[in-house]
Amino acid sequence: MAGVTVVEDLDAENLLEHLCLEEEAKEVRGWVAEKTPRPAGLDKRLSSAAKLRGKGNVAYERKEWDAAVWLYLAALHHVDYSLKDSRADKLGDSVVGTAKLQEEVARVCANLAAAFSAKDDAYNAARSAALGLDYAEKCRSVKDDKRALRAKLLYRRGVARSRNAGRPNAGPNDTVEDGLADVKEACRLDESRDRGMREAYRKLKRRADAEPPAYAAGFLKADLPPGVEAVADDDASEAPADAGAVP
Repeated sequence: MAGVTVVEDLDAENLLEHLCLEEEAKEVRGWVAEKTPRPAGLDKRLSSAAKLRGKGNVAYERKEWDAAVWLYLAALHHVDYSLKDSRADKLGDSVVGTAKLQEEVARVCANLAAAFSAKDDAYNAARSAALGLDYAEKCRSVKDDKRALRAKLLYRRGVARSRNAGRPNAGPNDTVEDGLADVKEACRLDESRDRGMREAYRKLKRRADAEPPAYAAGFLKADLPPGVEAVADDDASEAPADAGAVP
């Protein structure tokens, strides 16, 4: 039997596509190529990404949310490495360099989560924070477990998840309970005792306590398929004990 040939896409990058539609990612890449081209070399890439992130922070402080999101996405593109570029910059040869790259991705994602949240785009805020948490976990070390960064990301994901609960585009983890769990863990990790985090936790705890868990009171009649109650109440419809399994 012939072996399977695996073809590597040396030019593939994935970070923008995680948060953007294909056309949106293409637009960001085109703008970056024209206005702020990505330099060669890891250190220069990290520096240019941090610079764009700083410009995004300025837009954020001005409450120019769309501009902030755009600049953060541009920063994310600067730290989005294809296999070809990672080999050219020898990422695999430097554990420290790889960790720095992963941390910068996490920081950009934390800022994106804040900007999306300010736009009331809880769906993308939660996705940005989740992606950031993946990278924050990757760059943890014995000497530095990135507690503050992870706390920030968990807090922003938790708030976004709870805010998106019940909306049409809500994911399976976009619930008050999951949001509360995130914010609770953020408060545990946060050593600065941030008031905003703790106030968010108290609010979510009150909200969670006020909402009964799913199906706590059983199914509502309105949720039952037509005819179920009639069949259930009809003794004549009861199947014999030796009835075969339903196919």
